[in-house]
Amino acid sequence: MFTAVASALAHGYAHLIARRGDQTVHGVRAAARLLLSEWPLVLATVPTLALLLGAAWGWWPSRAIEDVAFAVNVGLLFAWGLLAARAGGRTWGSSLKIGAADALLGLAVVVPNAVIK
Repeated sequence: MFTAVASALAHGYAHLIARRGDQTVHGVRAAARLLLSEWPLVLATVPTLALLLGAAWGWWPSRAIEDVAFAVNVGLLFAWGLLAARAGGRTWGSSLKIGAADALLGLAVVVPNAVIK
């Protein structure tokens, strides 16, 4: 969760720095709104956090919780991609492809990271 908050703040700060060149005055409120607009990044970590905390509290065995969390997150990427595409007016076939592409992009990020570690 700390990493997600730090990433969200860094991403929001990068947007803030990028806007400095547009010759407008943004002020503290605009900066705070910009930083707070990164809340979806933090919210996306909640399912994994819940799974890990549940295992730590003994709600289920923690032996393979990483594999379960991985599968849940890939499933969520697929579902969010599918739902976003449907909300955007895409057909079911197109939405399924977009959901699958989102899940594959998630795998493309996680697998090399796991191999490096």
